[in-house]
Amino acid sequence: MATKYISSLCWKKFLNLVFVLFLLTPAVVNFWRGTWYLFDLFLFPGDAVVSAIVGATASFGVIFMITVIEDHLKKFLNGAKAKNALFRVLIYLLSILCVASWRGLWMIVDYYTTNSSTSAGVCHGIGFFIVLMLNTPRSIIAVPGYCVSERQTEPSEVILTVKHCLRSKTACYSRIWNSFVTVFIIGAGVIVYWRGTWIIVASVTWPCGSKFKSSVLALGLGYAVFIACYFMSEYLLSSELYMAHVLLLRAMQTFVEKSFVYLLGFGVVASWQGIWHLMDVYLLPDQPIVSALVGHFVAAGVLFLFQGSLNLLSTPATCAISDELMLHGFHMGNFLKIRSESSKAGENYSLEYHLPEENANSSHAEILYMSTIYKSN
Repeated sequence: MATKYISSLCWKKFLNLVFVLFLLTPAVVNFWRGTWYLFDLFLFPGDAVVSAIVGATASFGVIFMITVIEDHLKKFLNGAKAKNALFRVLIYLLSILCVASWRGLWMIVDYYTTNSSTSAGVCHGIGFFIVLMLNTPRSIIAVPGYCVSERQTEPSEVILTVKHCLRSKTACYSRIWNSFVTVFIIGAGVIVYWRGTWIIVASVTWPCGSKFKSSVLALGLGYAVFIACYFMSEYLLSSELYMAHVLLLRAMQTFVEKSFVYLLGFGVVASWQGIWHLMDVYLLPDQPIVSALVGHFVAAGVLFLFQGSLNLLSTPATCAISDELMLHGFHMGNFLKIRSESSKAGENYSLEYHLPEENANSSHAEILYMSTIYKSN
């Protein structure tokens, strides 16, 4: 029974890995690429600076206003009869706004600082420093580094997550300040981090001599880092290393976790760059409008069909907040439900993944990440 259970578990985890790498990640990247190019083609195409400023100003402004009223909006949507449909519409609109905000700020920084290695290094360092100081380093991670499915997660738990710098949820100034920090500071930090890292990865892979070769190298590098981090997280979260108060000093725990996120961030950016540039080469390069439309709508259709649209979202429309007592950075999510059950001869084995929760009645917080439960009838 145990052998069969372990075999089933390993098979499901392998399928999850394949699904994330070869369907979910390409779909998300293609949506972002297609949407980005649609803005290039139709938002003041004759003036890149005006296009960037208008796109960034409008998108950041709208996201900020939505974030200020996020709790009221979620309450309304959760109580609506067409809850699922309305959340999907909101996810789609927020995804477009996210792309517009990223494109706008990215292009503005490009214009004023150029694509030099100095600019890349400064953006990379400042961006990571911002999210590190605000305890939101996981915000730099996108698919494949972290994934989620609407089948297992309520959309209201993922979208429009706000960093609560001020704890009062009722005061108007608290809402405004928390939303400002989430949208304009954390959001900008993540974007400039990605820009700097993107240029660094490109400088490493571009000497290959062709866009195709450099894209394959970037994709291979990104996926190799992701797979290494995937197995590393499995080990760390299933071992006793999470009990920092027993086995690790708090400082060591924090260092290991943040280092893991930093490494994974490189892998995620490299994989995105590889897929993005491969699509530039192969997805109707002579028909830019059709290529952008196909990337946008086909990818959106695939993600909504497989209930993976939540993976389209990023800062500034949400952020990933770490708990000081938890190893949140090692959690890479699961798109497929990893569960194996067998009821035979009075036995029931199940494996579940849980997000960490703090136990208020205990002197320490425990993470129940992977447990095998045996029940006798």
